[in-house]
Amino acid sequence: MSPGMIRLVVDDDADRVLGAAFFGLHGDEVVQAVSLLMHVDAPASALATWLPIHPTVAEFLPTIYGGLEPA
Repeated sequence: MSPGMIRLVVDDDADRVLGAAFFGLHGDEVVQAVSLLMHVDAPASALATWLPIHPTVAEFLPTIYGGLEPA
């Protein structure tokens, strides 16, 4: 399996996900999760406690959110 990449763009002040980019297998799983979060205008901090179904690539979202750094 080849590696992939997931990038989240978050407005820390507004606590909202502004966008995301995905490269790799099963990116559709991540697109669905992030687009739902954006559609319902949920806070980005919800990703910290997000519990995606197992096994999916979307399981990485809480870990990625926890490792966000300012650009």
